[in-house]
Amino acid sequence: MSARSFLLPVLLVLFGCTPTPEDTCKRLEGLGEKDPAGFKLSMSKCLARMNEMRERDPEAYKCAARTVSKLTSIDHALLAVSVCDSGKRHE
Repeated sequence: MSARSFLLPVLLVLFGCTPTPEDTCKRLEGLGEKDPAGFKLSMSKCLARMNEMRERDPEAYKCAARTVSKLTSIDHALLAVSVCDSGKRHE
């Protein structure tokens, strides 16, 4: 096993990759489907918001995408998106 083939997985684990807007919205959609109240996510609106956030403030997007990928409830996930993006819209 070469050093390169060993190092790449280690770096990915340490630094991680930011999920795409599509992955983030699919995660939110999945959490919504599990919600007892039956939360319905508009995929087009979600993608538009995630793409806009990523262009406007890459750090806020990274915060939201990485946090959403780790949460297990739609309420917490939507709150995380809001907190990561708080104060950053239309500055």
